[in-house]
Amino acid sequence: MIKETLQKTAPVPAERLDFDFVVVGGGLAGCCAAIAAARHGLKTALVQDRAVLGGNASSEIRVAPFGAAAFHPYAHVTGIAGEVLDAERAMNHDKPFDGGANSLFDLAWYDACRREPNLTLIMNTSVRSVVMDGAAHVRAVLGVQLGTEKILEIHGKQFADCSGDGVVAYEAGAPYRIGPEAASEYGEMLAPEEASIETMGNSLLFRARDMGRPVPFEAPEWAAKYPTEESLALRDHRFVEGGYWWIEVGWPYDTIHQNEEIKHELMRHVLGVWDHIKNHCTIPGIRATAANYALDWFGAYPGKRESRRFFGDVVMTENDIRERRVWEDTVAFGGWFLDLHTTGGILAVGQAPEPSITYDKNGMPAYLKQHHRVTQLYGVPYRSLYCREIDNLFLGGRIISVSRVALGTTRVMETTAVMGEAVGVAAAICQANGLTPRGLAEDPKLVKALQQDLIKGGCFIPAFAHDDPADLALKATAAGTSEATLQWSSATEWVEMGAGVAELIPLNGRVNVVRLRVRNTADAAVRLTANLEQVGDVWTIEPGTVVAEAACTLAPGHDGWADFAFGVELSAGLYRLAVPGAAGVLVGQGTTVPTGTVRQFWKEGNPNWQPHPGHERIFVCAVEPAQRVYGAHQVIGGFTRPVVQPNLWVSDPAQALPQSLTLTWPSPVTANTVHLYLDNDVNRKYRDRGPFFRASQMAKDYVVEVRTADGQWQQVAVVRDNFQHRNVLHFASVTFDALRVNVIAAHGGPSARIYQVRVYAE
Repeated sequence: MIKETLQKTAPVPAERLDFDFVVVGGGLAGCCAAIAAARHGLKTALVQDRAVLGGNASSEIRVAPFGAAAFHPYAHVTGIAGEVLDAERAMNHDKPFDGGANSLFDLAWYDACRREPNLTLIMNTSVRSVVMDGAAHVRAVLGVQLGTEKILEIHGKQFADCSGDGVVAYEAGAPYRIGPEAASEYGEMLAPEEASIETMGNSLLFRARDMGRPVPFEAPEWAAKYPTEESLALRDHRFVEGGYWWIEVGWPYDTIHQNEEIKHELMRHVLGVWDHIKNHCTIPGIRATAANYALDWFGAYPGKRESRRFFGDVVMTENDIRERRVWEDTVAFGGWFLDLHTTGGILAVGQAPEPSITYDKNGMPAYLKQHHRVTQLYGVPYRSLYCREIDNLFLGGRIISVSRVALGTTRVMETTAVMGEAVGVAAAICQANGLTPRGLAEDPKLVKALQQDLIKGGCFIPAFAHDDPADLALKATAAGTSEATLQWSSATEWVEMGAGVAELIPLNGRVNVVRLRVRNTADAAVRLTANLEQVGDVWTIEPGTVVAEAACTLAPGHDGWADFAFGVELSAGLYRLAVPGAAGVLVGQGTTVPTGTVRQFWKEGNPNWQPHPGHERIFVCAVEPAQRVYGAHQVIGGFTRPVVQPNLWVSDPAQALPQSLTLTWPSPVTANTVHLYLDNDVNRKYRDRGPFFRASQMAKDYVVEVRTADGQWQQVAVVRDNFQHRNVLHFASVTFDALRVNVIAAHGGPSARIYQVRVYAE
């Protein structure tokens, strides 16, 4: 054998790479920013310090994404985030839960990035410093790439810091905050009297699997000890398959510089909690359930909640969120509650890990959010998404310009994802117009262009409807082969009225009677009263404007309708049937939620109605005469989800598919592109989308045809096995006076359902 001696060479110089837009951080915010910019023509780099994409949601950390849909109806994300999450659900065999993410989740985001020809992925690269032009302009970021021994000098015209800890902004010298401001600074109810640097903690999750036979577990000696239920008081550990977010360690540790110490401390508690579940838990049934479960995975890299926050031209506060402030530059939405964890995490013995948690009637933790922590759906301003001190740096993820209380709601991943898409589109508009991020904010026309571009891409922006003058469909009229009326399914279960129940119902025209399915279990007659209130939108929880009142009497043993004879003529809008509770009266619930309706409860001591989001349950009602709220006219302009009216054409379910929607123009138009926005069940949150999920009401197979000058219908697009909300169809330019979408089949539903049709000459 010949042994060759290798002489040490001089250090390899940094390898230079050049891009239009550089995004640092491959979580959901960074991925959406990079994909959006690439789709808008920017040569984009996505720099990620891990081997996988997805950030806290990836298979490394496994926090299932949450957002506004957890607490609000019709709030599932659309746009790029919705597109990728829906694609992941459609191909993934596993259910989503904390601790449950697998490599297919990573693949969905990797695939979405790889599909973009303008996007370069630079993985396993930790950005450690920046190169500046003066004090306010980033020229490049410097990163070390694991495994290649390369130092990369990545140049860009603009940058987005989506790194979680704000490494680019920090290295560029931008000022920042850590921890809560004093209540006096912004006048926030939930802020402490004095400012501090205490932060929420980092977490490690775990996953366990059912092995089909008893599996013992012996914790290592160094694991934390939880011998009794009192030792885990206020920490719900009934779900043995995975979790828990409350295995969290923060203050007094520094969540950035002591991340490794936190990781080792968290490992003690993960194994200690699992030891408790397997060997010490006395909650009925838990140890028996856990007996066959083996610990399959636990995190090796902590998921972070909080570190630095940087400043934009607007610092969004708790008060802005409570007031549902309509910003002129709104570009995204949120709706998670004001979720501010106990800063000590699991080390804060005897304290709830999140202050909203109380005990249920069985003495176990119940996740009842205090009403002053519940948000409504709110908008996020563009001016919170760039750094005010650095003229070419956008902010994404949890480092955006918000107060610490507002961080409690904006930090969740679905919300950061839609903000990230706004950053990517804004970067493209800035470069097309030679502007800084602030320069865009100062131009009202370009702000509107940013909003309309996001809406066209499938995003939802509260209070801002589709208003794109290039859309030729705005000059057409729409008609369907049939049209559904507002109908509820039968009652399948019964609940007590409590302090009161309500239903938001889209109405349009004469309303003689609104009926509520009830049972009177009392021994005496019960008088029910009801108000019909007009409300602003499907996320309204405040009392509305009363337009009619009615009452009825239920005989003992009554099992049927409670009829409220309102007898009013109503303009098209959203109305609340509000019924105060009565002892002994049960309300029937159904499992099919008519699109545009929402159930609500009243709780004593709460100034507002309690929203009950989701697709699972609705109070069973009936309206006479039948309400025609699913007309074809709604597919032109407007919104692509329920807001006031459903904004959705639905064919008559009694008439079999295929069913068609036709747009007709007064004179011929020439076009080559159609955008369809279809029903992917925005009332069902991500965590309720099971293995291989496809929304049953989604148009699966359809054909698009146009009517040419000779009166003949010409086929321009055929789509099979669709499961996506937004479909963009390109075809050779053609002149026509009518366009028809023929829905052949859905994924199980009986109707054709279309939110919006757009037509362009692109």
